[in-house]
Amino acid sequence: KKVEAIQNIAEPKTCKQLHGFIGLVNYYHKMWVKWSHVLAPLSELCLKNKPWKWTDAHCKAFNEAKKIVACDVMLVYPPHLNKEFVIHMDASHTQLGAMISQDGKPIAFFSRKLNGAQTQYTTTERELLSIMETLKEFCTILLGMKIVVHTNHKNLTYTNFNTKRVMHWWLILEEFGPELQYIKGKCNIIADALS
Repeated sequence: KKVEAIQNIAEPKTCKQLHGFIGLVNYYHKMWVKWSHVLAPLSELCLKNKPWKWTDAHCKAFNEAKKIVACDVMLVYPPHLNKEFVIHMDASHTQLGAMISQDGKPIAFFSRKLNGAQTQYTTTERELLSIMETLKEFCTILLGMKIVVHTNHKNLTYTNFNTKRVMHWWLILEEFGPELQYIKGKCNIIADALS
């Protein structure tokens, strides 16, 4: 179940989507060998003034990169239960995404589509929902541990309860006691790609 989020990333349809995927796997390039060789066809497709044409070679490179990232590199069992867990999370208009790591090593990924009602939530509500669902999904690992959540939605670092839903979720969030830290969107590569 932990590798499903990576394995279920759909083939990119645009250069922008491909850039997001390359950013995701490049984040961990030091952890796997031949990364530039595997990504070469995908990187070449992103060159300026190059027309978009997805071929079997691109499909093969894309699937190989996903396999390497999901299985060979990414997931480890939490090595130290006395060290802090870091969650990078993000939410788009259609999907939630998060990565849990410790000492810079990924432990788990979370990603899911929003239902019709949830796509109508405010940005703050969707971002908070991403945190809530990640904490609930991995509560057996995270409950009682020191947790730092990196979010690119600065409003979450304040205690603005602008809706009853946000206030309710905030009370549940306090059970885990995470420290919420703002980071710029361009630094939230993994969660952005998953969402």
